Amino acid sequence: LSTVPGGEFEELSGTSMAAPQISGIAANILQSDLDLSPIEIKRKIYDRASYSKNLLGKSRFGRFIPWFFTNLIISYI
Repeated sequence: LSTVPGGEFEELSGTSMAAPQISGIAANILQSDLDLSPIEIKRKIYDRASYSKNLLGKSRFGRFIPWFFTNLIISYI
């Protein structure tokens, strides 16, 4: 959900909604190892994302990170 004008909430999707989530995950990964390159961080995120054939054609790689797994993913990196 995202806030919209008028103090309401609306279900939105897309890159601009995912960017803050992935940025936070990337920051936590980098905090655990400051020597990681951007490619290594991307690989860690990608390797831990779930695959769904239903996302093919909607998501570049058909992968997603369920919001409830975000903290779990970080703890295993």
